[in-house]
Amino acid sequence: MGRIAVTQRKAGVMALATTLALLSIVSGCGETPAQGPPVEEQLATGRIFAGLIVRDEQTRSDIDAGARVKLPSHDPASNPLSLVVTKSRYRLDVLLRDRPIKTYPVALGGTPLGDKQKQGDSRTPEGEYLLFPQHPSPSFGGSFYVAYPNESDARDGNENGRIDADQRERILLAMRRGDKPPHQTPLGGLILIHGTKKRWVPGLTRTNWTDGCIAMENDDLQELLVAFDSHDRPIVRILP
Repeated sequence: MGRIAVTQRKAGVMALATTLALLSIVSGCGETPAQGPPVEEQLATGRIFAGLIVRDEQTRSDIDAGARVKLPSHDPASNPLSLVVTKSRYRLDVLLRDRPIKTYPVALGGTPLGDKQKQGDSRTPEGEYLLFPQHPSPSFGGSFYVAYPNESDARDGNENGRIDADQRERILLAMRRGDKPPHQTPLGGLILIHGTKKRWVPGLTRTNWTDGCIAMENDDLQELLVAFDSHDRPIVRILP
């Protein structure tokens, strides 16, 4: 192995080791705090990481440029903000009146690509979803709750035999009411855009570590959360 390759490998190992040391977090999303030590102390032993994330040059440039942009507050009438997550590029774009104004890095689950099909598959859903900002997650603190499964997920899940008609109707009813959909079905749920409770912890977007949620750097998450009130219902489009 050449000297450059060895150096790159050592750099990668050191970066991963730094990430593991800094990510004092549990290994997935959820509403119920895990049993045992506090969340921030539970970097799950034996957790499988999907490798260090490498972003394309344009995404890195957009993230750097976005660092100088101050987000306006969301206002459906004058300043309507929406989000687009592109999973394959590990980026979250904030759009103002459908125009991108800021880009953040994100990380995903242990199975980062592919649409979510069922509970426990470590995939992030793809589609258009309502967001519930300022969601008080017991495990991750203030976050965005992604209203998965949506109507399309419910109908597809029923047609494919993954949920029954009653489960489909409960999801559809929640959507019609503007409520958070039930997550106790085989389709899974509790998908968040989150950081950690200890807001000073960095390095959350270096590697994939969630159970299907979308992870942001804590500083980025706090900046994004401030732009929304708890009663806002912005849209996030999650692309492959």
